[in-house]
Amino acid sequence: MNKAKFVCYGGILTAIAVIFQASPVFLPVIGLALSPFSTLPIAIAAFLKIICGDGSRDA
Repeated sequence: MNKAKFVCYGGILTAIAVIFQASPVFLPVIGLALSPFSTLPIAIAAFLKIICGDGSRDA
């Protein structure tokens, strides 16, 4: 996976995490149930980082 694609995926996952984290503000009842899922995009990003390999070797 090239770096541009990885940055795009990271931006999308960050936006999803922010939406889940802010959901109690916009949807008070449903948002409290969605807020714990804000760590899911972070876990997906960490998993993608493992699949793509360590970035320190790319000089």
